[in-house]
Amino acid sequence: MGWPLQGRRTHLLHSSGQLVGVGSDAGFRKFSRLQAEAYPPVLIQKEPVLAVRTQRSPKVSADLLPPCSLTMWTFMLLGLLCASASASAIQARSSSYSGEYGRGRGEPFSHSGLQLEGPITAIRVRVDSFNIAGLQVRYGQVWSDYVGGNLGDLEEIFLHPGESVIAVSGSYGNYLKTLNFYTDEGRFLSFGKGIGVIFYAVPLDLDAVLRFISGRAGLFVSAIGLHWDTIPETAPATAEPASSMAGPRGGV
Repeated sequence: MGWPLQGRRTHLLHSSGQLVGVGSDAGFRKFSRLQAEAYPPVLIQKEPVLAVRTQRSPKVSADLLPPCSLTMWTFMLLGLLCASASASAIQARSSSYSGEYGRGRGEPFSHSGLQLEGPITAIRVRVDSFNIAGLQVRYGQVWSDYVGGNLGDLEEIFLHPGESVIAVSGSYGNYLKTLNFYTDEGRFLSFGKGIGVIFYAVPLDLDAVLRFISGRAGLFVSAIGLHWDTIPETAPATAEPASSMAGPRGGV
């Protein structure tokens, strides 16, 4: 049974999905829901509403980029990240800081940046009867600014070519009392005298040496900080003979 239809079969659907009419190219014949159920072979075909809706356009994704280009940029980015992480890790392992040792009075000073002139090659220390009055350090061939006062006697030492400071000890009260420098050639270079709180400092990395100092000073040197790191292979070397001047317990 049924209504014979010529041409293409067309369904008229309500927005709720209910079939309300069927027809051909010549026109639609409208049926009620009960009439439609009376002719299931022809009139009722259960089809999802989505079948007559417009298909969505595909999304644009990064997958549309050429695979070779995407892979190249990925490897370049990973290479830069790895190189940066490696350099930071090496720097973090070799550099360290000891201090600040002292009472923290006076104006702050720092020799940061002077280590680019070269390794420490000479040290000047002014001492009076009880305190370290002044301090000056030479990096390569460049002397730092002098810090401290003018009381006491100025003592000066020169390191041998290629010699480095690998440990520092001393004592302090209201000001620094003594400073002792230990080198990788086994020398012990001492300045000052007096009794106070004792400190001893070494780098965390076994290959690191004293690269520059910082601290506080006024009429006397009241505090000192010690900055350790490895010496770059391109650092300028010096070949100046050691001075005969040293502390009372030190020597050349």
